[in-house]
Amino acid sequence: MTAFLASLSSCPRDFKLAFGFLTRLPGPLSLPAASGELGRALRLAPLVGLVVGVCGALVTWIAVGGLRMPPLPAALLTIGVTIWITGALHEDGLAVSPTASAAPSSVAASSLSCATAASAPTACWR
Repeated sequence: MTAFLASLSSCPRDFKLAFGFLTRLPGPLSLPAASGELGRALRLAPLVGLVVGVCGALVTWIAVGGLRMPPLPAALLTIGVTIWITGALHEDGLAVSPTASAAPSSVAASSLSCATAASAPTACWR
């Protein structure tokens, strides 16, 4: 129970660290973090995703409801804003997907492990 309470006390710092790592928006904490902090902070990645999603929904709501934009330009604007917020983090992963699916399973597995090693990219450079 004590470890759980200790992990809750680090949530605000962990959220700020995860937010700074997963978005391009300025934040109060600068990277790099101490060893192990980023791994612990990434447990809050779904909350950062929620913030990014709410920003995208807000852009869509303003574009369609307030500015009366047609759906296609509003959708493109929303995608552009979320790409800007995240630095195209997910779009880069989507771009690599066809290459990984066309490769033999052993190559795809090593590519996948390198793609998910965001906190330790040196593991991919052997």
